[in-house]
Amino acid sequence: MKVRFGPWLFFQARGCLPKQPVRHEGLLNDKGIISTVERHISEKGLILPGDRIVVAVSGGPDSVCLLHVLHLLSSQWDLDLKVAHFEHGLRGQESLDDMRFVEGLARDYGLEFFKDHADVRGYSLAKGICLQEAARLLRYRFLERVLDDSGAALIATAHTASDQAEEVLLRLLRGAGLPGLSGIPWKRGAIVRPLLGVTRDEVMGHVASFGLRYRLDSSNDNPKYMRNRVRKELVPFLEERFNPNIVGTINRTAALLAEEQEILDGMAAEAYRHCLDDISTTSGQVALNLDRLAACLPVTRRRVYRRAIEELGMFGGDIGYRHLDALDHLVVQPVPGKRCILPRGVSAYRDYHHLVISSTPFEAGPGDEAGRSTLITGAGSWKIPWMDAQLDIIPLSSQAPLSGQGSSGYPRRLFIARDSARFPLILRRRRPGDRFLPFGAKVSMRLKRFMINRKIPRDLRNRLPVIERDGQILVLAGVEVSEACRIRPGRYGSAYCLELKGFPWRGGGRANGH
Repeated sequence: MKVRFGPWLFFQARGCLPKQPVRHEGLLNDKGIISTVERHISEKGLILPGDRIVVAVSGGPDSVCLLHVLHLLSSQWDLDLKVAHFEHGLRGQESLDDMRFVEGLARDYGLEFFKDHADVRGYSLAKGICLQEAARLLRYRFLERVLDDSGAALIATAHTASDQAEEVLLRLLRGAGLPGLSGIPWKRGAIVRPLLGVTRDEVMGHVASFGLRYRLDSSNDNPKYMRNRVRKELVPFLEERFNPNIVGTINRTAALLAEEQEILDGMAAEAYRHCLDDISTTSGQVALNLDRLAACLPVTRRRVYRRAIEELGMFGGDIGYRHLDALDHLVVQPVPGKRCILPRGVSAYRDYHHLVISSTPFEAGPGDEAGRSTLITGAGSWKIPWMDAQLDIIPLSSQAPLSGQGSSGYPRRLFIARDSARFPLILRRRRPGDRFLPFGAKVSMRLKRFMINRKIPRDLRNRLPVIERDGQILVLAGVEVSEACRIRPGRYGSAYCLELKGFPWRGGGRANGH
């Protein structure tokens, strides 16, 4: 939801703006927080003149300070600011009061206001993630919607140097590699953090100097949250007993690690491109070549897995080293079909040639989706009911060569005798207990065993169309025809060509010529 306000006015009674009109030029030459923020914006290329920016404002001192500083810079930088507030619904009336406060703040500045709320607790339970992670996910989804709706270029959040130090300590306590210890980036995608170079004490000094009002979140004092204990207990202890400038020291360390991380990210991106065999944004899967992965160092492989999950839009703070290590076990242990489940609904498994990482649940088993079948009544193009693919059945003339039947890749063109394909036929998925008499065989076998012998990737076995008549499987589309469909010598003109189109096949497998 968005709210539009009229021209900007100085509402001194609210205490949200300076009590006296200020000259922006003088403030921008000040050596305090404003000039510091402007210098970081310029040096790090966070914001460009004329940018339209969505400012995330919770109502706390950090975000109130961010909005005030950007507003003071807006005339010189020609910034178009929008205010966005997400109400998490976790603190009852207090949360609603926060939203009304921020709405009033936006009105005082004469800025367009966007707001939304969600059942964070319910989302947390439904997704099986912690409350704070659920709140973060929903908040950023909201900010991204505002970004699109407002036509803005950037989202500005109010993370400070103190937040950076606390975050690095948290990740260290929980266990993190170089990506985690690099801390919060100044800029990632459309998100910028202009206050990342100033401490919370400096923010409070700015707020006090300008008499800015703000809201306090009572949950920030709750010791059940580790972040609060780090902020209120660990950081003060380190400052008092070990290093009075521990916040600055941790920030410098994180900055150095971030530079090294950037170099390694470039190397990982190259390795990812080398290992990538297929990516399908529609099916939500990434297939990585096992042989190429195995040739990489373990540290590179873990970064490749992380990159794959990021490509699927599923990476988050709840996916850590142990999850990436579990993926690595699938690669180094040669057991086709082995699989594992990661947070956020990410799943992965190994087939004969690939490590497949998926953003969707495992493919339904044989017999699932009962009733999703098609009655084939004649030649033509037939839609596969459970996927975006089709099967073409083409009558052949007596002069037509049987090209493609001996090809060595899947899916391939297949040819069957017309008299064995008397319509109607049924096109369906495989079912438990299905048996198949492959071309050239004398006895039938379980269809599952046939697929394993042909090294059909596990996730594709339940998606391949089966064609049957009177309970007898005639064709495994794109792979093989039954011996019962053999075309006899001199009968090539009485044949159909079957071609499977749009099936998401990827590498591997073998085929025998007829």
